[in-house]
Amino acid sequence: MAKCPYCKKNLHSLPKRRTKCPHCGQFILVRHGELLTVEQTVRETGSAQGLPTDLASDAERILAIRELETAVASKQPALNAARVARDEAKQRDLEARRRVSDNLIQQKGLTHGVLLRSRAVYNAGEELDRGELVLGKDNLRFLGWHGKLEILLESVTSTDLGESELPHRAGVPILQRIWPGHSRGGWTLILGVEGTDSGQHELAVFADLRDGTAWRESIVEQRERLADLAAERSDLMDQQVELEATAGTTGSDLESAKAAFDAIQQEVHKLERRKNSIRSKQRQVESARKRAARKQQAAAKGKKR
Repeated sequence: MAKCPYCKKNLHSLPKRRTKCPHCGQFILVRHGELLTVEQTVRETGSAQGLPTDLASDAERILAIRELETAVASKQPALNAARVARDEAKQRDLEARRRVSDNLIQQKGLTHGVLLRSRAVYNAGEELDRGELVLGKDNLRFLGWHGKLEILLESVTSTDLGESELPHRAGVPILQRIWPGHSRGGWTLILGVEGTDSGQHELAVFADLRDGTAWRESIVEQRERLADLAAERSDLMDQQVELEATAGTTGSDLESAKAAFDAIQQEVHKLERRKNSIRSKQRQVESARKRAARKQQAAAKGKKR
C-alpha cells in the first residue's frame, strides 16, 4: 500500500506522476516508482551532480513558492467577487449620474425651448433695431444689432396686432441710412408689459413680422400654459434633489467598492512579487550549480589527460 511521504497516510493507488496528497495537501513527487517529498528530490538531484545540496535553502525556497501560489489562488475568489462588486457599483453610479443629467436637460428644455422665431425690427424709442424674435416656453427674446431683450410671458398683459411698412434694411447700422432698400409690408406685434420696477404698463413693439396672427396666438396659448409649466419645473427640481442624493450614495458605494478591490489586488500583487523574487533567486542558484558542475567536469577531464 502506497503511503504519503509527508503524513504517512495510505493512498488509494500508487501515483505515476506528481500529485497532491488527499490527506495533507502536500505535493508528492514520483522518481523511478518511489514517492518522494520536495526536499528529498532536491537532495537526490544535488547528490547526483556531486554538489552540495544546500537543502535548507532550496527546500525553503521551493516550499515558499508553493505556499505563495496557494495563497494567491486562495485570494482569487475574493478578488473576483470584489471586481464584480466594483463593476456593478460603477454601473449603478453611471446610471444615477445619467438620470441627473437627463433631469437637467429637461429643466433646460423648459426654459430654452424654441416655439417660434422670425425676423423683426424692435422699436427702441429713438431708433430701430433689426434682429431676430424668438418665442420660448416662458419668455420672449429679441437679439438685435444694438443689444438683446427678454420679456417674461407672465409679465405680458396684452397682445395687439398692427401693420408696418419698413425698408428691408431698417434697423441695420449704417446701411439703413446709405442703402435702406425697398419698403415691404409686414405685421407689427404690440405687447403690453408690466414693468418690474415701476409696476406701470409699458409697450414693446416689434415690426416687420411675417405672420403676426401666429405670433399672437402662440403667445396667448403659451401664457395659458405657464401654470402647468411652473408645476412641471417644480416637479423636476424636486426630482433633481432626490436624484443628486442617490448619485451621492452610489458615488460613495463606488469608492468603497474600488477601495475593497484595490486592497485585495495589492495583496495579490505583493504575493506575486514575493513569489517571483524567490523563483528568480532559485533560478540563479540552479544556474550557479550548473556552471560549477561544468567547471568540475572540465577540471576532471584535464586531470585525466
